[in-house]
This record gives sequence, C-alpha cells and structure tokens, in this order.
Amino acid sequence: MGFFSGLFGGGDDDDSGTDWGGIVSTGLSLYDEYTKGQAASGAYKTEASNAKANAKYEKQLAVDSNERGSELADKFAIQGQRYEGKQMAAEGASGVVANSGSFQQANQATRDQINMDTQTIMRNTMREAYGHTLAAESGLRAADAYTSAASSAQLESELNMAGTILTGDYSGGTSAKWWE
Repeated sequence: MGFFSGLFGGGDDDDSGTDWGGIVSTGLSLYDEYTKGQAASGAYKTEASNAKANAKYEKQLAVDSNERGSELADKFAIQGQRYEGKQMAAEGASGVVANSGSFQQANQATRDQINMDTQTIMRNTMREAYGHTLAAESGLRAADAYTSAASSAQLESELNMAGTILTGDYSGGTSAKWWE
C-alpha cells in the first residue's frame, strides 16, 4: 500500500499505529476553522470601520445643516428687512404716514411673516441636523455591534478548533483517544 493510500484511509504504512489520514484530516479541519474565523472576523471589522466612517460623515452633515440654516435664516431676515424698508418707502412716497392705521398693521404683518419664515428655515435645518445626528448615533451603535460580532466570530472559531482537537474530527483518530 502506498503513502497516499495510507494517508487518506487506505491503511497504515508504518507499525506505530498512527492514523496519518486522521491527523491530516484534523489538521485540515483546524485550518478550515481558523480561516473561517479570520474571514468572518475580518468582514465584521470592515463593516465596523464602514459604520464608523458613515457616522463621522453624518456628524459632519449635521454641523453643515446647522451652519447652513443659520446662514439662510440670516440672509432671509436681511432680505425681509429690505422688503420692509421698500414697503415703508413706497408708503411714504404715496404721502401717507407709514406708522399709522392700516399701513402700520400691514407693516407689522410683513415683520411677522418675515419672522415666521426665518424661524421656519431654522426649524427645518435643525430637523435635518437632528436626522443626521440620529443617523450618526445609529452608525456608531452598528459599529459597536459589528466589533462585537468580529470578536464573537473569532471566539467561535477558536472554540470550534478546540472542539476539533478534543473530540477528533475523524473516526478512531489519535485525538479522539487522548484520554484513554
């Protein structure tokens, strides 16, 4: 009987009683478990890294939303003041007193509308920023979960390897008889 037939279940070529096929099988099983664990752990670590990067990006978007909202509200308030000034100038040019009667009410309504629109701009961009903040927090929680999954995958691989060594991955192998 040749070496390979003895190695892969064809019998023993030596007188020591060592089951070389079983030893090779166990070694291959150990290597398989190790590579599975490394691959799974690496994949989860990559996902964790991606989730952290996305969370960082969402935080930047939240800051941008707040800054953009402030800028837009300031620009709108300035435009509103210009419009109010033009309105009062037109009223004054027509020969009426701008701060009395219905003209005063119209001017106040214009001011109120400008304030409401400015506040709406701020509220909308604050909501947008809040959405980005929640997405960032969610991303960080996902990164933590992926990091934990990577550790679990590695541990699972190590436990499976230990089980393979302790119980033997083949019938009648050396590791299956270690306690005898």
